[in-house]
Parts: sequence; C-alpha cells; structure tokens
Amino acid sequence: MILTGRERTSKPRTNVLQEESNMPKVTADFSTVQSGFGVVPAGDYRTRIESVEYDATAKNPVHTFVHVIDDPENTEHNGQKLWDRIYMNKRDGTVNAISLGKLKQYAEAIIGSDYANGSELDTDDFKDGIVIASVEIEPWTNEEKGTSGESNKIKRVLAAGE
Repeated sequence: MILTGRERTSKPRTNVLQEESNMPKVTADFSTVQSGFGVVPAGDYRTRIESVEYDATAKNPVHTFVHVIDDPENTEHNGQKLWDRIYMNKRDGTVNAISLGKLKQYAEAIIGSDYANGSELDTDDFKDGIVIASVEIEPWTNEEKGTSGESNKIKRVLAAGE
C-alpha cells in the first residue's frame, strides 16, 4: 500500500464538496478488501469492554457495551468489535427484568457478585473489564428497505477467570 500527496487522478466523488485537496492518496488493490469485519462465528470469545455508552434520549433508554475481541486462543478475530445493546424498558414502558439481569451478569463477571448484589451499578466500573462473551449469530430483516443479513448477538457474559 502506498500513501502519497500527489495530485488527484481518480474520478471525482459526487457525494462531497469538490475542492482541491492535499490529502494523501491510498494505492491498493481494493477488489480483494472487505469493507467490514462481518460476523464472527458463534462461540465464546475473550473480550475487553472498550466502553459503555448510555443513550437516554432514545425512545427506549439503552446501554451499549462495546466489546473488543482480545483472545490469545483465537487470534483470527482479535481487534474485532461487538456491540451488546441492553434496552432498559419493555415496549409498554415497564422495566425490563431481562435487561437488569444482563447488567448483573456484567457486574458479576467484572467486579464480583458482592458488588453485583447491591442496589446501584456504575457502568464506568465495567470499562476495560475482561469477560467471556457467548456469541450467537442472529438473522435480521428490514422489510422497509428490503434488506436482510446476519449479525452477532451476545447472549451471555461470564468471568474470564483471570
């Protein structure tokens, strides 16, 4: 791969403002490059919690756990990210007991069952925690757009035993 600062020789993009640029150009055979990681095979992966994001502005408040695979036994997928979205309410607005159980799984796996049995969890304590994420493949369909595919779903998190 070559990065250069040469003049633009490629076809101009139509989806951006057209101006001269001194941005570096990348030369590579993109016909063999995938434009994403895709899904990982179902299984158990050692992951590190990169962040826990909270969106209270959504219709349904959601905690999003961002995992990065960091597995010495499975280096093929190291560095790939997985997202675990935990919706705090059911569609009728009541508290989602399954989601509370999932938050407790994270607490037990990362900071221990004594803390997990308290009345309050601080998701900042989960950052950089190492867990075993049990991953499944789940099909999805967007009828409005006429698209479908597969995505990973984290079904359970366990202590990594470190």
